[in-house]
Amino acid sequence: MSDQDSNSVKSQITVHNKKSNYFRDIHADGVFGGVTPHLLIHMSFYTEYLPIPEQICHEVVDGKLGKELERFSEGDVIREFQVGVIMNLDIAKSMLTWLEGKIKVLEDLHNKKNLE
Repeated sequence: MSDQDSNSVKSQITVHNKKSNYFRDIHADGVFGGVTPHLLIHMSFYTEYLPIPEQICHEVVDGKLGKELERFSEGDVIREFQVGVIMNLDIAKSMLTWLEGKIKVLEDLHNKKNLE
């Protein structure tokens, strides 16, 4: 390799995308977060659902399970935090631009569907 080759600036690069062993898709019902003490943005995505009853009390009629009498569960809604993301300001701005673009695509599709 000549010195000229090692000092030249590439006109293109190839980025290889790979999923981490911990990669997963999640459903998000919302997000919670804020600014960290190190001036980064922290956001945690969560899923909400009704709690699975810890106990259900049924009446017994002729030795068989009858109608449900009571349920016991913890709380009215479960908010399960799925994943947290921490990013700097530049990444947050880039993500916002990306998200606004996806919102625009969806709004255009919805508007087109409503016109048909």
